[in-house]
Amino acid sequence: MKYFRLKSVRKSFEASTLREKRKASGITLKALSEQTGFTVQYLSDVEKCRRIVSQDKAMTIDYAMGVLLK
Repeated sequence: MKYFRLKSVRKSFEASTLREKRKASGITLKALSEQTGFTVQYLSDVEKCRRIVSQDKAMTIDYAMGVLLK
């Protein structure tokens, strides 16, 4: 499995803006955690660029954000 820094996966999915987008949309880490199946701590680490994320996980988070926004 290949691993990527979030910025290289998709322009719409950047760790540096993930937190801003999530908060501006009123989505909590807990809600995102429930939607993705990832722990709150893991998602927090992703937002702070402390984790290298696989493309599959990045797409899961991106998809969940889209679902939660609808």
